[in-house]
Amino acid sequence: MRKETILLANLNCPSCAADLQKAVAGLKGVRKAEVAFASGTLALEYDAAVVSPEEIERTVARFGAAVAARM
Repeated sequence: MRKETILLANLNCPSCAADLQKAVAGLKGVRKAEVAFASGTLALEYDAAVVSPEEIERTVARFGAAVAARM
């Protein structure tokens, strides 16, 4: 399992953050996804052999947000 925290840009509303969290958590291979609206971060645990970072980024983009940095 890979663990990482992603700093999000353009995360504009708590409702959108909740929807984004649900969508990322629903991706096959994602074990945990937690969006913190106040800090604009997405904490992840995922199997990189099943889901790629690019697929996660595409899912984030569907909600109008963007990956600003990976920590």
